[in-house]
Amino acid sequence: MKKIMSLLMVFAVAFTFASCQTAAEKQNEVVEMKPLVVVITDEGGIGDHSFNDEALAALEAVQEDEDIDIRFFEVSSKDKYIEAIQTAVNEDATLTVAVGSNMEEAVLTVAEENPESYFAVIDSQVESDNVSSISFADNESAFLAGYAAAKTTKTGKIGLLGGDERATVDLFGYGYEAGAKAANPDVQIVRGYVGSFYDSDRGYDAAVDMFKNENTDVIMHMAGPSGVGVIKAAKDNGFTVIGADKDQSSLASDNVLCSATKNMKPGLAELIKAALKDKFEGSHVTYYMKDDGVDLSDNAGNIKGELKEQIDALKEAIEDGDLVVPTDEESLQSFTMPEGIL
Repeated sequence: MKKIMSLLMVFAVAFTFASCQTAAEKQNEVVEMKPLVVVITDEGGIGDHSFNDEALAALEAVQEDEDIDIRFFEVSSKDKYIEAIQTAVNEDATLTVAVGSNMEEAVLTVAEENPESYFAVIDSQVESDNVSSISFADNESAFLAGYAAAKTTKTGKIGLLGGDERATVDLFGYGYEAGAKAANPDVQIVRGYVGSFYDSDRGYDAAVDMFKNENTDVIMHMAGPSGVGVIKAAKDNGFTVIGADKDQSSLASDNVLCSATKNMKPGLAELIKAALKDKFEGSHVTYYMKDDGVDLSDNAGNIKGELKEQIDALKEAIEDGDLVVPTDEESLQSFTMPEGIL
C-alpha cells in the first residue's frame, strides 16, 4: 500500500510542476507512462482483512518484479460494476482485474464490448476470449481446517458459516466435512449462513447463535468481510474460530486456530506478464495446494505437537496426489481416508 500511495504522491507533485511550465515546454515534453493494472474490488474494499486485502498483497508482490502502476477502484454497489470496469478500459488499462464472483456478468458485458482489452476475474469463471479466470482448490485447504477443527473440539460439534449459498462455499464445505470425518468419524458438523459476505454484525450474531444454540466450540467461516464479525464473536465469547482467504490470526491470536488461505500472486503474475507481452488469452486456471495456491496458515502458532505433524503429513499427501479431496456431494459420500498417510 505504501508503494501505491507513493505513486499517487508522485502524480500530485508532477501535476504541480506541470502547472508552472510554459505552453511550449508542455508541448515538447514526453511523458512515459507505465503499464496500468486496474483492480476492481467488491463491497468491503481494501481493509477488509480478507479477500480484497489478499488481492492487494498479491499485486504489491507482483509489482516488485514488474514495472507497472496499480490502481484500485472500490465499488460498493452492483449497479456500479459495469461503469467501474468500463472506466478502467477508458483509461487504457493493460489489464483489468475484477475481485470476486459477483462481477461475472459485468465483466462479460464489458469484455464483449471491448474485445481488444484484457480482463481477469478472481474466484469465478467467465467464458470469453479476452477474459481469464482464476479459481482456487479451497476444498484442499478446508480439508486441513476440518481435520484441525475435529481434533480441537471438546464438545464434539464443529461449525461452518458461509456468507451465503454459492459454489465456492459448497466447495469449502466438502473439504471441511471430509477432513473432519477423517479426524473423527463421530464429529458433528453444523452448517449455516450469515446471509451476507459484507456485514460483520450479522457475522457476529450468526456465530454467537451457532456457538450458544448448537454447542459448536470450533467454527470455520467462509464469509469474507462478514467473517471479521465471526472472529470478534469468538474473541468475546471464548470459542475457537478458523479464518479464511488470508491469515487472520492478528484479529484474535488466542482464538484463531488457523486460516484456510489463498495465494493470488502466481495467477496474477502470469496474467500480468501475458498482458504486458500482448500474449493474453482467455482461460480458466485453478490453483491447487501443489501450486502454492491454497494452504493452511497459522501465524499465531496455535497448531502444535502431534496435530501439526499430522497436518503436515496430510498436506504432503494432498500435494503428491495421494490424498484426493472431495469436490462435490457424491465424492464426499464415497470418500475414505487412504491408508498409510498418518
